Amino acid sequence: MTRRYRSIWYIERDGIPVAATMQEAAASHRAHVADERAGLYRVSTVFLDIDHNVYDDGPPILYETMLFGDGPDDNWCQRYVTRTEAAAGHAAVIASLLATGRPEGSPA
Repeated sequence: MTRRYRSIWYIERDGIPVAATMQEAAASHRAHVADERAGLYRVSTVFLDIDHNVYDDGPPILYETMLFGDGPDDNWCQRYVTRTEAAAGHAAVIASLLATGRPEGSPA
């Protein structure tokens, strides 16, 4: 296992992720990129504070869209590297839910 030498903790400053200490991240708040309802679901896209790239290669994965509701895709999630990707992904999930009732790429 490769040891991590980069930060796993981040905060957002003006929409830009910045490496931080655990204390700084804990004092910060999770910023919602978007939060709305579509069909059976609440669709929530947030900044995560912790790098979810578990392989130590590539950029930090810091944003996530999740579904909460009574349908078969409750707790479905998709993660992103940038705030721009997260906002676009959120919009795509909303469009897919409204068109088909399921997030794009969800198992049938």
